[in-house]
Amino acid sequence: MKYILAAVLIASFIISGCSGLPEGSLKKPKITYLRTDVTGISLEKVTANVIFQAENPNPVSLDFISMNYKLFLEGQQVVAGDGLKFNFIANAATEFTVPVEVQYVSFFKSAENMTKAVLGGKRTVSFDLKSLLFVDLKMITVEIPVNASGELPLPEIKAPQIKIPKPKFKF
Repeated sequence: MKYILAAVLIASFIISGCSGLPEGSLKKPKITYLRTDVTGISLEKVTANVIFQAENPNPVSLDFISMNYKLFLEGQQVVAGDGLKFNFIANAATEFTVPVEVQYVSFFKSAENMTKAVLGGKRTVSFDLKSLLFVDLKMITVEIPVNASGELPLPEIKAPQIKIPKPKFKF
């Protein structure tokens, strides 16, 4: 399979006008999950960037890469997207970002359920990002599954503080 992929990649480069490359010199990029950066948190939503690194061991840049993804919170799909575009630089590691936005109410089904969860001590929800990268090489499209998991924070909701002033009695 590895040699078939390399042969197809080499043929596509020759057809597109690139000089021939030695057989076996083109390799599949390695994708690694790095981190999740929370960029905003409010009572309504959390926004975050899921950061990956692509190591392209090839002597040519890989352009025309797109990604489709689905985001799951505690096993429930809450967000989906497709057509994110990327380029991977030749012989280098390139970071790429998948932006996500989660509306809390859509996950918890109501603001009341979210408030109960937070007041009950829940501070985060687990996430799974399942995605597929498509590398378009003119004659063939290579698919690379990319997955990540972690925790997204919930907003802090403080229970209301009710103070009853001491009565002042004068005798």
